[in-house]
This record gives sequence, C-alpha cells and structure tokens, in this order.
Amino acid sequence: MSLQNSIKQSVIIGYLLKIKKYADNSKLFSVDIRKNKKSYSKKYRTWIDTSLIYRLFIFIDRLFNSIERKLYNSINTSLLFGFLIGPFNREKDSDKSANGITKNSYIIKFLKWFFSNFTYRDILIFIPASYVVVDYVIRLIPFLGPLGSIWDELVLVLCFFVYFINRIYSGGKINYNFTPMDLPLIIYIVLGICHVFIKSPTLSISIEGFRAVYQQIFWYFIATQFVKNINDSEKVINLMIAIGLFLGLHATYQYIAKVPMPGNWVDVGESISTRAYSIIGSPNVLGSIFVLFIPLAFSMGVANKEKKLKLFYYGTALFMTGGLLFTMSRGAWLAFAFGVFVYILAIVPKLIIPFAGLGAVFILFGG
Repeated sequence: MSLQNSIKQSVIIGYLLKIKKYADNSKLFSVDIRKNKKSYSKKYRTWIDTSLIYRLFIFIDRLFNSIERKLYNSINTSLLFGFLIGPFNREKDSDKSANGITKNSYIIKFLKWFFSNFTYRDILIFIPASYVVVDYVIRLIPFLGPLGSIWDELVLVLCFFVYFINRIYSGGKINYNFTPMDLPLIIYIVLGICHVFIKSPTLSISIEGFRAVYQQIFWYFIATQFVKNINDSEKVINLMIAIGLFLGLHATYQYIAKVPMPGNWVDVGESISTRAYSIIGSPNVLGSIFVLFIPLAFSMGVANKEKKLKLFYYGTALFMTGGLLFTMSRGAWLAFAFGVFVYILAIVPKLIIPFAGLGAVFILFGG
C-alpha cells in the first residue's frame, strides 16, 4: 500500500475532509455573492470573499466609516478645535532658529532618520514585539516599578485608542483590515465570555482568568491593523531577531563566565551548576523564546539573497542555538528538535518515510 493511499484511507484525514466539505457548502461561511462567478477563480477564494458573516462585518465597518466621516467634518469645522491647534499650525522659519549645534548634532540627525523611517504605528507595535526588553527595563527603573504588572494592558488600550483616533482623523477613509482568523477568534472570545457569566463560581476570579487568556488574542486584532504589508512585517521580524541575537550573546557570556544563578533553577540531584537565563530570569522561559526566534532568523536567511544579510541571519540563528543549549532546558530542546523535524519535512516531504522508520525503531527498541 502506497503512502498516498494510506493518507486517503486515514480516519482523521477523512474527518478533516468532511469538515472542509461542510465549510465549502455552508450558507453562513462560504456564500459566494459575486455576480460574475465565471470569471472568479476558486483557487484564490478566502472566507473574506465568500462568507456572508464577513460581508456583514464589512457592511458594519462601512457604517463606522460614515460615522467617522461626520465626526471628522464636525471636528474640522469646530472653532474650539481650530483655536487649540492654531499655535501648532503656525509656520516657523527653521533655518533661522536652528543653530550650529543643532545642525551638527548626531542625536538630532539620528532622530530625524528614525522618525523619517518609522511611523507612530511602527513604534507602537515595536513595544509588544520587544516585550521581554521593555518589561525588564520597566522593572529595573525604580519609579516605573508600579507599572510593571499593568504596562502591557496600558499599551494595548493606547494602541486601540490611537487606531480609532486615526480612523476619525482620516475622515472615514481607513477600513478595517479583515483576516481569515478574525471570525474563529471572535467565536472563541464569545465562548469565553459565556463561560465567565454562566459557568464561573466566582465572577472576579473568572474575569481575571479571562483577561490572562484572551489579552494576547486582542493583540492580534490590533497588530493586523498596524502590520499590513511585507515591509511592516519585516520591521517587526528584524526587531525580534535583533532581540534574539542580544539574548543569545548574553546567554553565551553567562555560561562562559559561569554567572551565578538563583538556586531554585538548579536541581540538587544534578551536577549542573550554571544555566543561562539572560535578562529573562528563567532558563526555561529563555529556551522557549529561542525556540520561537530561531526559525525566524533561519527563514530570513533562507529568503534573503544578499550574502551579508544571509550571514547575519545565519549567525544570529547560530548564537541563539548556542544560547538554547546553555539554558539546559530539556523541554525547550525537545520543542526545538520537533520544530527542526517539521521544518525538514516541509522542505523535503520525501523524508517522512525514513523519519517514520526511525520513529518506529525508537518506539520498539528504545526501552
């Protein structure tokens, strides 16, 4: 029996194919309302193009656009608003006011370069992308200590606030960036809300649990509004890779210098006395971060054609792999090995047969 026939006769694959068939024929999730269906290629169909629910979402978004347009016109013609922003709209002769120190300042030049290449949307989305660094800095500075447990929630609220203000300021020209994952996540959130108000014995504890679980999902909705193209994605990915490089170098230094670590991360029954933990404080969490970041760096190295960038990305992946080894986190090692296994199968599917044979031998004779 060939591998292809085995997959077709699989019970699990059969159930998945049935689910796909139901989704394709669903009147709620896959209604094709296009008039010219003959010229429409089914190869590029998405839920957004064919779903009746998504068409309803788009209709609601257009209603919000009309409201935002009216708000913008009202604010723009307001005498009070004009009086408040009047001083900021006055033209200033920058050449006369700028002195020689300002013209030759490297800091001013860097700030001009930074704000000319990065928008406020980039800066806002950079904050959660560099969560581990921002959280470490906030907890390190004494007067920012009280914000240590709530700063991420404040940034999330700020991002939504800036997004809605930007929509109003555009005069209703900005549309919501719908993605195929929106509807499943909305259903998941609705189920969580129902669980909080129906199933929970203690409401306050359930609300706190809901916040802990669903806060990351809310980040998805705002991130898809700020990251809309490949350039935006590359900026965020490169920032995460740069953070991973710093963590890898720091972890390597800690292991070589045998930096002392908290005793609760060293097992009494083991001979290991040094585990890299960098600024994270936990070797296991640091290992998990490396497992997430190493595939990003390696994939960017594969995708880029420029030799210098390839060398940078591969070198970064190498340093992070070394940092992963120095964490001595067995769980992270296994996760990384599984990720490498999946990546190799994605690149060379034919290797699934020898890998399956090795797995069978390990199960039978591994003890």
